[in-house]
Amino acid sequence: ALVDCSKSPNCAARNRDDCNPLGTVAGACGDCLLGNYGSDGPTNTFCVSNTSCAAIYPGMNSCPLVDDLGVYQASQLPFVLPFGRCVCDEGGHRWKTSPDKCAVIRMSTEFSGHYALERCSSSTCAAETCVVLAGWPPPEAVDDSPAMPAFKCRDTGTDSSILVHECSDIIGKTPPSAFCGHAGMIDNSIQSDPGILTCDVAPLCPQSVMPERLDQTCCLGNDFSFQLQGDGSVGGLPANGFCAPEIKMGNLSGQPLLVEIVSANGLKDMDAMLQGISDPYCIGGFVGKPLTRFKTKIIDDSVDPVFKKVSVFGESSEEDDFEFTCWDRDFADPDDFLGIAKLPFERWKVNGFDGELKMTNTSGANSYLKVKVSSASLASRAQCSVLTTADGWRGCACLDAVGTRMLDRVCTAQCTMPGCGLDNSNVPPTPDRWRTSDIAASVRARDRSDRAIVNAAFVAATPGLLWSAMLLAAVAMASGWLDGR
Repeated sequence: ALVDCSKSPNCAARNRDDCNPLGTVAGACGDCLLGNYGSDGPTNTFCVSNTSCAAIYPGMNSCPLVDDLGVYQASQLPFVLPFGRCVCDEGGHRWKTSPDKCAVIRMSTEFSGHYALERCSSSTCAAETCVVLAGWPPPEAVDDSPAMPAFKCRDTGTDSSILVHECSDIIGKTPPSAFCGHAGMIDNSIQSDPGILTCDVAPLCPQSVMPERLDQTCCLGNDFSFQLQGDGSVGGLPANGFCAPEIKMGNLSGQPLLVEIVSANGLKDMDAMLQGISDPYCIGGFVGKPLTRFKTKIIDDSVDPVFKKVSVFGESSEEDDFEFTCWDRDFADPDDFLGIAKLPFERWKVNGFDGELKMTNTSGANSYLKVKVSSASLASRAQCSVLTTADGWRGCACLDAVGTRMLDRVCTAQCTMPGCGLDNSNVPPTPDRWRTSDIAASVRARDRSDRAIVNAAFVAATPGLLWSAMLLAAVAMASGWLDGR
């Protein structure tokens, strides 16, 4: 006899095959669709997809995710594990509470349909080398909702862990290299799997970066290393600082941008009597590109709020228009719309923009929004920020205006980490796009310890000269030579 499938739920939303009239359970979905993981059918629990991830938060008692604009708010990034992939923390940079261990999220072998997070001592996460840290039962629908319910954050001793349906819920817009957990490591992954990192030490710095003067030469370069022409010949201009690359003038399209929502004025008061006045916030980004959106903080009780919210846009393209919307935060009801302002590409593409935009759809209010658009390269040159040291590493890890490592701007001057080799022999070479002319050996400052050894040897070999030098110094002091008189 056929079973009744008329009351089966939306099986596709559960990542399952449809109810089978020739099956054994009425109103139940079939097995997980190909590439999804969960209990065998017939059942109505959800299956997780191959785009799901687990995350371990070392030393934390919570599991923060990205906000609705894709921004991760916590200061410490998690150890990310795509479903079914064995991920290892070589060097202990990403999972500091379990250095050099591996982890995997996969189907539990103890509980049917459950998911298990395991810590392993082998690089292949062989089952016999693993112990279970946390587990999650298969998610079930809540009140017949087609939406897949979220998994709960688990306490795993010194850490916290969570399983999410999409890796993007953890990663968001955070640059992949940031998850490497070390200033000198970058993501060289060529894999398309979300959350998979291949963290390697950054390439060698160009000659313009001097290991003995990292703070200065990372930002400013030096006068003894010169730009190279297209054919490799030495040009006439000193090389730019590594963290202040050559700035393209004119059209800003294609360049990294610094966008600031400065303030608004004349916003409409949308709050009812005895509730104060509007509590505004604004959202900005490129039209049609939701991942570029960023949000200001909420300013309580103001129709003339000052936000000063800055966001860095990695790149832009021709015809990218900006759109800014402002809202009044409400607790019980949906937020009230306060207006919209647009900044067409033609108004910012040359030399950026710094001014007020007339807002529309303001319910009769005469409202304006002040914004700034400028070159992020110009900002980085005006105020250089760089990390120069980390465990076993020295170099330049250039930071943008919001403290994130800049794309293609991390280089190694000295490395003693495992795998770097003797005298940096295993560190990737300087890419051609970074190269500058060599600096003469006579120009480079000797290491302080070398100078001390040389000076000590000189004094020991010539004690008579030491007394002569001391006598000359005393005469100079008495005659005012050494104090500039």
